[in-house]
Amino acid sequence: MIRARRFSLLPMLLLAASWPVLPLDGVLQDEQGRAIADARACLVAKHGLEVYCATSGENGRFVLPEAPAPTLRIQARGFQKLEIPAAATDKPYVMKRAATLLLHVVDAATGEPLEKAEAWLRRVDGTRRGPAPVNRHGLRLGTLDPGFVQIEVAAAGYVQERPGEAMLVGGKTIETTIRLQPAGAPAE
Repeated sequence: MIRARRFSLLPMLLLAASWPVLPLDGVLQDEQGRAIADARACLVAKHGLEVYCATSGENGRFVLPEAPAPTLRIQARGFQKLEIPAAATDKPYVMKRAATLLLHVVDAATGEPLEKAEAWLRRVDGTRRGPAPVNRHGLRLGTLDPGFVQIEVAAAGYVQERPGEAMLVGGKTIETTIRLQPAGAPAE
């Protein structure tokens, strides 16, 4: 019985030994060198499990305890998520501003907002985000990486002739309107 316990713990010990075990502290800044407060910094295990998390103070500083985790994940409202190897550094962690998309979906024939639709964003590299629900007030998607996106929208009783397009810019809100044709109506 003792032998079985020793061998069952061995893989876990070897796995833990392969991760850095160190206290990790740092300072978060935007691209202009201003401190980022209220950001969430987490040590993340190999399978995405957040081991320890801390919130940055007014001066942007965070401190995480010693923990075996290979990745540091930092998230802050209005900024792109930062995911990097967990390693001590004297340099500040610089976060880039995220883009925001404000999307409206309307009936092409009447110009009236649709009560219910779904939207997907597709990147040039083929990655797709969605579906996201759109109501008559539109949809606001924040914390998006800057770059070109195609916008696909679906709504019962409507068709989209071609995807919408938008160029997302860090730190800016891009507003766009997608016009859907009532099903069976002639194209514009």
